[in-house]
Amino acid sequence: MIRADWRGRPAGEELKDVLEFVRICSEFDEDAGFTRVGPGAVEGAGPHLLVRRESGGPPVAYVRFAREGGEATASLVVHPDVRSTGVATALLELLGPDAGAWDGLGTQAVSGWADGHHPAAERLARRFGARVTGRIWRTLRPLTGPHARPSPDPSGGFVLTESPPPEEAVRLWRESGLSSRYRPPEDGSGRLLYAAEPGGSLLGYAWLDRRVSRVEGLRTGTIRAVVPVVPGRGTGLALASGALALLRDAGAQAAETRIDPELPRAVRMSRLLGFERTQDDVRYTLKSGF
Repeated sequence: MIRADWRGRPAGEELKDVLEFVRICSEFDEDAGFTRVGPGAVEGAGPHLLVRRESGGPPVAYVRFAREGGEATASLVVHPDVRSTGVATALLELLGPDAGAWDGLGTQAVSGWADGHHPAAERLARRFGARVTGRIWRTLRPLTGPHARPSPDPSGGFVLTESPPPEEAVRLWRESGLSSRYRPPEDGSGRLLYAAEPGGSLLGYAWLDRRVSRVEGLRTGTIRAVVPVVPGRGTGLALASGALALLRDAGAQAAETRIDPELPRAVRMSRLLGFERTQDDVRYTLKSGF
């Protein structure tokens, strides 16, 4: 048996418990590359769902919901010690089939990303009839060693800079019209590289992780997104090349990035830069009435 408690925002000792919970999950999942929830999300607006075996007990699972534009997105993490014991299945059965009524979400569907090859997410989707509504390719490129390829000129005639504040990247993201997956963090947790015309306005940004993880045994830096405001001018290639140079200078042996296969320019750019597809992130959508 489990119980689920809704919170607008965790606070006090409960907040400390959830922050420690997501830290444990993130460290455990770092090499596998599974979905992780950062402290900024825990401390931000919800609703949030805390799942326990008993009242007052430690969390065994946590869900953070984000609402934007009439849609709800869920990020679910389960404690490593209780995975494969049916916690996620029991949670969905407890919440019931009317997703729009979950703590007043007011939507007819809830979506969530399963990062990396995630058999448990596939089984859960089949069990409750969730549909695949999005797919992102994970790609990897060596930066050092015999298989590393030379990168194009990082600047490409643009000025590359890390000076502007994160709010500028958010503004550029809004202008791009891309989904919330490309929205950069505003709390400084991501490293942001901007491209600008000489003496002119900003033309796009690359969002990089500040941490380095291990992928296939290599110290790997991650490029979360490359977002040119106006595609077709070479801005994306300049940003990607500049991001690779930053990662190499930081001591990374490889670079990982995520590519939307529905964006042909992004696919061509990744192949030009020598990235190879390794696995997929999958977006599942659960509609009311499962």
